[in-house]
Amino acid sequence: MQEICEFMTIRKSDMKSPPQNPEPHRNADAEADTSAQPAFGRGDLDQFTVVKIARLGMARELATASFFEPRYGLKNAELKVLISLGVGGAMTMGRLSRETRLDKAWVSRSVYGLIDRGIVTKSAAPDDGRAVLLKLTRKGAKLMKEIGPILAEREKRLLLGLDKQHVNWLLDTLLTRLEGMRDNPPFG
Repeated sequence: MQEICEFMTIRKSDMKSPPQNPEPHRNADAEADTSAQPAFGRGDLDQFTVVKIARLGMARELATASFFEPRYGLKNAELKVLISLGVGGAMTMGRLSRETRLDKAWVSRSVYGLIDRGIVTKSAAPDDGRAVLLKLTRKGAKLMKEIGPILAEREKRLLLGLDKQHVNWLLDTLLTRLEGMRDNPPFG
């Protein structure tokens, strides 16, 4: 427990001040401010929001791996599977792949690793004999109950000093726009 408390300690150097007068609730239909667009060829990748988002994702993956793998033997994909089954209940491999946003092959490898360790069980789906229904075992539910408060505390630390509603609004907006670009690229 002391390790968790030390991990959760926040240093002032970890925190940056928010920009002055942010505009969190700007009209999404408003015309883009082209003066704020990054200039190509300047060499600073951090000027691109998508690069910052990618780095944020990578930092989260590394922080998660460095904490949960040595303590619980859970790799990132296995942790995503555990959380999805713990929160969402029993589900098929396909739904689990959609929920975790992981490739089906990656989900399959993670699931079978968790099955081998007695954390997840599989059975035939009652409505589709071809599909496999996955759910947590008692051991998996116990593990989820143990790590749930740790996950909550890590999120609390991550969002310290931020308005959670605003952060969720911003992330949901960016996710929706990025997913829309997949099907409707701006150029081409």
